[in-house]
Amino acid sequence: MEWGATSGDVLDFYRAAYLADFRNEISGTRDTIQIDELRRRQNQRFSRVQNSYEEFSGTRTGYEVSVLGDEVAAGNEESMLTVRTENATLYYVFASDQLFKIVVAYNSSYLGGLQFEAFLDQVERRYGPPAETEVDETVGQMRYLARALWTEDDTRLRVENRSNLFGTYIMVFSDGPLEDRVLQLRGAATASNSNQAVNDLIQSISDGRNNRLDNSN
Repeated sequence: MEWGATSGDVLDFYRAAYLADFRNEISGTRDTIQIDELRRRQNQRFSRVQNSYEEFSGTRTGYEVSVLGDEVAAGNEESMLTVRTENATLYYVFASDQLFKIVVAYNSSYLGGLQFEAFLDQVERRYGPPAETEVDETVGQMRYLARALWTEDDTRLRVENRSNLFGTYIMVFSDGPLEDRVLQLRGAATASNSNQAVNDLIQSISDGRNNRLDNSN
């Protein structure tokens, strides 16, 4: 899956993935009742993803006081699909129906009391040393490591400690250039009553998608 994918592309990805799971599960069985039950479960899995789609077209997202508080915004043609797994919840965030961010929020049961520094060590083993780290918020007389940032080409990875408020750590993968334009769009929508500035930025995001499609041909 590539940056700039549409919500339909993401749904197609999961439809294919769940179908592959289903075929693997029924391999070697001739029990029609079991096959029907497995098919029903996989259809339910996909329906949950499909029905999770939401557009943030109002004045609030409903996620302001949540782990997604700063990750999505209302009134900027942003939307989201949610995929829940055994270990984490994945949020696919779109701007003008272009995928520009994936937020992975790990379940507290999966983390099992793992300290943030140890969690970062695991990330470093896969992605190497971070380009930046930030220490945040004083707790008593102590300050703690709050986030780290990796960059590779246009892709960014931000890992944040959200355990104090939400009991989780998040990994945020994003398309750097598109994310910058979305943040600019949010600022324009907040600071200006003129729709033209917002419309121009939305058009630039749409143009970016068209350019990617042209370059892929």
